[in-house]
Amino acid sequence: MQPSDVINQLISRFEHLFPRLVFRNLRRLAPPGRDDAPYQVLLRFALPNGSELELGCLVLHTGYREEVERMSRRIEPWAAEPGASPAHPALLAPYLDATSRALLQRRGIAYLDLEGNLFVEAPRLWLLIERDAQRSLKVSKRVIQPFEAKAQRVARLLLGSPGTTWKTRTLASACGLSVGMTSMVTTELEAMEAVVKNRKGISLFDANILLDKWTEAYQVNENPFQLLRCDDLTSLKSRLAAQPQGAWAWTLWPAAECLLGSPSGGERLAFYWTRTIAALTDELGLSHEHGRIPVVVFQPRDESQLWDCTETSPAERYVSRLQLYLDLASGDDEELELARALRKDLF
Repeated sequence: MQPSDVINQLISRFEHLFPRLVFRNLRRLAPPGRDDAPYQVLLRFALPNGSELELGCLVLHTGYREEVERMSRRIEPWAAEPGASPAHPALLAPYLDATSRALLQRRGIAYLDLEGNLFVEAPRLWLLIERDAQRSLKVSKRVIQPFEAKAQRVARLLLGSPGTTWKTRTLASACGLSVGMTSMVTTELEAMEAVVKNRKGISLFDANILLDKWTEAYQVNENPFQLLRCDDLTSLKSRLAAQPQGAWAWTLWPAAECLLGSPSGGERLAFYWTRTIAALTDELGLSHEHGRIPVVVFQPRDESQLWDCTETSPAERYVSRLQLYLDLASGDDEELELARALRKDLF
């Protein structure tokens, strides 16, 4: 991810990621490497006791351990203005795995990531927020979000069947949802002016509006993911080919190369995986530490993300064009360009 994308996501999702903290402000600085500003941003937030803390953040592209090791050496106190108290130095990453977090904790280096992990050690302060603890927090009742988890099946089916008018019960059955949930989702989509809902039934009104709204709400890295490595692409493909139907599918760069004929720009791999995390190492031979090829493995929030896959061989299985578009559209500038090319003939 580009540092600007990491920063923008932190701003938009801070309240969700760290519900016990209160966002105050974020100040963008000069690019790192210049003497007057070794950090990209200054992040200020309030702690549960009301006191405020300011972090001077170096922003990482990936959060891979090599990058964590390299960038942690650049950590140093720094004041934004003459006479001001130095901001507490920290690393900001898309995701930091347990090993990287433990390393930074041992060194006393603050960090936070887009999965909701945070650590700060300062005089009279020791703050640790782990992702698993975040996920156990109870969330108050809220209006259903039409693009989350199983709810996204409605939009997926409507985009795949333009011109079809659905009865609520029939649509619910096709999506594997309850009638009540389907009714709430379609009401939300109607409020967006993407869907028509009347006595005749439910139908798609404007595919572009629906896709625009979905794109705004979607981030590929909101799917749980692992950052792994492999040594040999041929071996990995052979092992993937032996997996059960529906267990996996390529996305992002490998899928764009197949479906758009776009060069991947080097060996960068990403795929969805529906089986256990242990099987990634035990059966696919992937490693957290060893291997020259980076591999991003996503676990889909819902099985519908693997609907309508394209398969050209047992080792060449790709997500649908719709899913690929959503994944690419939440990426960096290069991926956005691929998403635009894909959208031209999406419908």
